[in-house]
Amino acid sequence: MDEISLHPILDKTTYHLVNKQTLSMMKKEAILINCSRGPVADEVALVEHLKQNPMFRVGLDVFEDEPYMKPGLANMKNAIVVPHIASASKWTRERMATFAALNVLVYEHKYEIVKILQEKKHVCGMTGDGVNDAPALKKTDIGIAVADCTDAARSASDIVLTEHGLRTIMTISTDRVKPFPRPDNWKLNEIFATGIFIGTYLASITVLFYWVVAKTTFFETHFHVRSLSGNIEEISSAIYLQVSIISQALIFVTRSQSWSFLERPGALLMCAFVVAQLVATLIAVYADISFAFTLDPIKFTIRYMVIWLYSVIFYIPLDPIKFTIRYALSGEAWNLLFDRKTAFTSKKDYGKEDREAKWVVSQRTLQGLISANLEFNGRPSSLIAEQARRPAEIARLSQQVQQMSRF
Repeated sequence: MDEISLHPILDKTTYHLVNKQTLSMMKKEAILINCSRGPVADEVALVEHLKQNPMFRVGLDVFEDEPYMKPGLANMKNAIVVPHIASASKWTRERMATFAALNVLVYEHKYEIVKILQEKKHVCGMTGDGVNDAPALKKTDIGIAVADCTDAARSASDIVLTEHGLRTIMTISTDRVKPFPRPDNWKLNEIFATGIFIGTYLASITVLFYWVVAKTTFFETHFHVRSLSGNIEEISSAIYLQVSIISQALIFVTRSQSWSFLERPGALLMCAFVVAQLVATLIAVYADISFAFTLDPIKFTIRYMVIWLYSVIFYIPLDPIKFTIRYALSGEAWNLLFDRKTAFTSKKDYGKEDREAKWVVSQRTLQGLISANLEFNGRPSSLIAEQARRPAEIARLSQQVQQMSRF
């Protein structure tokens, strides 16, 4: 045979029709062209035959595992490989879609991908429908449960689609929804608690600054500056500058959810802060004011730089204080230590699986999906397995109905 062109249909009789045995029957200078389906040719045997017979040539635009091919086939010099994605058949497109949706990203990878992206400060969003997607939907910033999803996915998501397909997500940019003039949740407990603790901290470091300047020689000893002890006017100027710096820098802490120095503020906010502190520094250094209280200039010396250094050092603990307050108000700090006894448990991952399943049950109870009197039996795997079996059972029954209707 000089040229072989394959055109058979794909079934059990033509699967791997071109194999090691049939290839050995061909001439060493033959040309093989597969115009049917990829699985008609055994690509592993074909690669070995191409290596052993450099004069043997092959042309392929269909593959056994579309859209991928067996390793080594694309690198063969005596093979012309042209994936026909643009003119792919329905079978090819289904294989490509199945590979992209199922084989590339399985459910256990979704949680890790979301975690990695969030660690890099990305805002993540994902869609899901099954019980296995629930942890990732809860972890992501914007969790979207598609239509006909499980109860666990619905409870863990932020948005639930009511229609099939993803086109409903695009309506977010076209819907005309008027914003509510007032916040949905004022979070007054967090506002008051944060204000009390941070306000107390700022007042304490100002009192500490006054005590160090007026009663000790710390700055004089370590920075070799002239003492302000006994000079009330210059001490007032120094305290004015310190209060101005630390109080106006507080906006960077309150506006950020993470570390304030890792979230870039807006240009206008940054310009306003720089201009305000430049003016405050010039007033403290040069101004001679006598109104309500007296400010004497502290002169353009290293002392104002020491005040800036003091303010920057005591600015750093503001973020940990913010994190501590939010964590304490969420209840997690006390639940983990006392209610859930995480610190004393011997369970795997400190009972993480039990906690996640208990959270799903609580969310379903809030939404009226299950009875509030249902007790958590401590076996989350049975709940998850039951929810996972339901879609499979429905699919199996529907398949049986279709088969019966054909008869």
